[in-house]
Amino acid sequence: MCPDGNNTKAPHLGGVLFFFPLIQLLLCGIVGWQISPDEHASWIWVVALFWVGMPHGAMDFHVITWVKHKVLGLRYDHQMITYTVLMVLTYLGFTAAPVTFVLAFLVLTGLHFGEADRIHAMICHQDGTELPVTWGWLRGALVVGLPTLLAPEQSWAPFEMLSGQACTPDLAMVLQVFGAAALGIGLLTGVWGSIKAPPVFSSSTVQRFAAESVLCAAWFVLFPPMWAIGGYFLCIHATKHMLRLGNYQTPMGLNQKFLTELFRLHARGWVLTLPALLAVWYWARELDAAWIPSLASASIGFYLISTLPHHLLVNRLPVRSGL
Repeated sequence: MCPDGNNTKAPHLGGVLFFFPLIQLLLCGIVGWQISPDEHASWIWVVALFWVGMPHGAMDFHVITWVKHKVLGLRYDHQMITYTVLMVLTYLGFTAAPVTFVLAFLVLTGLHFGEADRIHAMICHQDGTELPVTWGWLRGALVVGLPTLLAPEQSWAPFEMLSGQACTPDLAMVLQVFGAAALGIGLLTGVWGSIKAPPVFSSSTVQRFAAESVLCAAWFVLFPPMWAIGGYFLCIHATKHMLRLGNYQTPMGLNQKFLTELFRLHARGWVLTLPALLAVWYWARELDAAWIPSLASASIGFYLISTLPHHLLVNRLPVRSGL
């Protein structure tokens, strides 16, 4: 990783920001132990509609204006059209072949979450350590592989509500095979990456990322899929993305100005947040279920159709040292 020279903050500030999402996840776990996570998991997804979850994706409107080079061969001022077209095509594909597109969505989600976690660890610590790309793949494999392997029917539940396709024994087996394959491939590629380009195992970046990965694996073993994935999305992934964007143009560390910027990002994201919420609301109205589970499933459906353009865009953001 090559610092861009725009940040001279002390490393301990980045360390604080590294642990902030984990503290949120711990609090989410405490809440989960106090209630029935199976019964109340939908509420995590509803909260994510308004706090960091949906807003972190809505910031793509502004990210497009920050990324000045081409994506998919298009000028940045034309990318919003491509972004929308990809969403529409994904929606049509999901309605035609839900199982295929859900599995593809899970693969992309694993890659997207894992890469975001890897980058977050590197930009927090400023020690020059480059984590292997395959470590991000392994992290993502934990996120999507453990739920589908351990609880395939529960993992499919929101997609059953969206598509009307029940989780038959054959489909449950497909999901379990997918989960086992994701974990196996993630582990093998993680080991291969460590051998090909060994990181400095004594660095705080490596040690904290490894410890965080163990904690995340435990999280997905201890909690049911809707709570586990929703909590991870809200507390870890979306929060890290907002932390990164909050310091993107003017790195400032952990202080009142930064926290003010984090809230300001939510306000600035209204350009996409509002139509996204309307789309989720309309989709939820079409589902034959209680309102809160319908909102949760519709939001997951929206993430399904928007993750591809979101991932392509975020991948063009340069890695900045020290947040």
